[in-house]
Amino acid sequence: MNTSTLYVGSYTSAQDGRGSGVSVRGVGADGALTGDLSTVPLSNPTFLALGMGLLFAVEEEPDGRVVSLARTQGKLTVVGSAPSGGGLPCHLVVDDARRRLVLVNYLPAGIATVVVAPDGTLGPTGSTAAPGGTGPVRERQESPHFHQALRVRDGSEDWLVSDLGGDRVVRFAVRGESAPPALVEVCRLPAGSGPRHMGWVGDALLVSGELDSRLHVLSQASGVLEHVGAVTTGAERSRAGRRVANFPSHLVVSPNQDFAFVANRGWNSIAVFDISRVPRGGMPRLVGEVSSRGEWPRHFTFHRGCLYVANQRSNTIAVFAADGDSGVIGDLVQVAPAASPVCLVFADGPFTDTGSGAAP
Repeated sequence: MNTSTLYVGSYTSAQDGRGSGVSVRGVGADGALTGDLSTVPLSNPTFLALGMGLLFAVEEEPDGRVVSLARTQGKLTVVGSAPSGGGLPCHLVVDDARRRLVLVNYLPAGIATVVVAPDGTLGPTGSTAAPGGTGPVRERQESPHFHQALRVRDGSEDWLVSDLGGDRVVRFAVRGESAPPALVEVCRLPAGSGPRHMGWVGDALLVSGELDSRLHVLSQASGVLEHVGAVTTGAERSRAGRRVANFPSHLVVSPNQDFAFVANRGWNSIAVFDISRVPRGGMPRLVGEVSSRGEWPRHFTFHRGCLYVANQRSNTIAVFAADGDSGVIGDLVQVAPAASPVCLVFADGPFTDTGSGAAP
């Protein structure tokens, strides 16, 4: 008997994608996945988010779009679709209070808002292109590449966006429902760091560095965000005498804000950090690293005593017994087949996601 439902976003064509769209998976009482209940065909739905009784998905294409889906008895039905305001949309957040989506486009990079009508249809879209910027890693930082949006914590309507291509976190004011976001300020990170995903710890900001395999700490004690330090996301590996390349991806902060978790693509692990001292000016401390039991862990989430890891290149979802608040990742429960999984969202509410700003 299924006790919960998991939505799985996938690559369907890009990056050797084998997925068919967004799949609906049943979850048993022990946390194990029980199989596909249904699939809605979308093109590269690589990031998902819940809100307003709907599921939203980006379609990561050069002519990007965002889609709203109704959820009924284990099935998804497309309700609306709108342009993403740029190309290759890769992250979105549901702003329930203002009935809008805040999303970011990877290339050409930019931030956009999309209005959600009462019936779930979408539009209009207001968008702002990224300010120019590059980094020293030529093949990855030839131009801005926005990766995630995160609400600020000062009570304003501003949002932060990580820019992998420009080694910076950019702050935008997002005022009207469909007005283009306005640039406010920029926080620089070390050259070649490639900031990807972010998460709040008190008034400090954690940022995973996709290109330098470090977890960065930003402080706003001075009134503006400033980079204060970084630690490695795991132990270096070598294979046949050669260094194994690594590209950290998703970041999650535990509800009690004592631990942070970072996925390592290449080292194929989930790193665990004690972050209890970060709000008082301390640095994260790496306290563990667990195999993802697959290849290229792009995304993960906690739910009801389990950790679910989307291993994109091995076409699997690994399930572990886990407790986010204590930082413990325990025994393997299951390695389930899944075609190019890259985003995992539970129907009855995720553990937390950095994108929501609730911890993300």
